[in-house]
Amino acid sequence: MIRRPPRSTLSSSSAASDVYKRQLVHYPIIMEQLAGLIGCKLSLFKTFFTDHSLWKTLWFGALQPSVYRLTGPGASPTLAKQTLDRLPVAWFTNDRSSGMARKLLACNLLSFICTPFGLLESSW
Repeated sequence: MIRRPPRSTLSSSSAASDVYKRQLVHYPIIMEQLAGLIGCKLSLFKTFFTDHSLWKTLWFGALQPSVYRLTGPGASPTLAKQTLDRLPVAWFTNDRSSGMARKLLACNLLSFICTPFGLLESSW
């Protein structure tokens, strides 16, 4: 197991800092890249029009490994949908956070519209 070096050695130009930065990956991006290589990447754009309830779970819920069992080799869509249906979906219900919910929804819609055209890179 590789341990993080002490903070005193982590300057912006230190070799220890560079080694530590190379070990980190952005989970959603690496999972989407691997899913593309394997052939089990799900199209959120197509899912929006074919199964809207599943799309809401995928868009507003947490990224789960069962997403990659919906299509591709070794797919088990029924079991994957059952697993995803049991997961909580984040949404704002109180008055204080309703403004934040509208802003988040606007950002999500903008990202959803722009991603298929290559204007934005999807985060998952």
